[in-house]
Amino acid sequence: MSEAGDHYCPVYNDTMKQILSLNLNEEVFDAIRRRAEASGLSPAEVAAESLHREFAVSRPPVLSEAEREAMFQRMKRHIGAVAQGTGCDNEQIDADLARSYGDNHEVE
Repeated sequence: MSEAGDHYCPVYNDTMKQILSLNLNEEVFDAIRRRAEASGLSPAEVAAESLHREFAVSRPPVLSEAEREAMFQRMKRHIGAVAQGTGCDNEQIDADLARSYGDNHEVE
């Protein structure tokens, strides 16, 4: 539920709590207006979307349960793909680490 004065932004499925008034020249406003008409959004929503893309910290998209499940199933196909066939030799890795930690790396 949004508070009084909050504005819902359908582009980001989020409630915007800050209001920013801008003075724009005609050229910039006309470009925003044309994009708004083409996209079915208001000029304010187009401006907010543009500012959000430029300055906002990215957040993952809101996914439905079906979309999350599909993404999980795609990810599961890759589990273990990197480790298979790499020939990891833990004993050799341990020996390399022990040798490296035993060396103080000073030039004699």
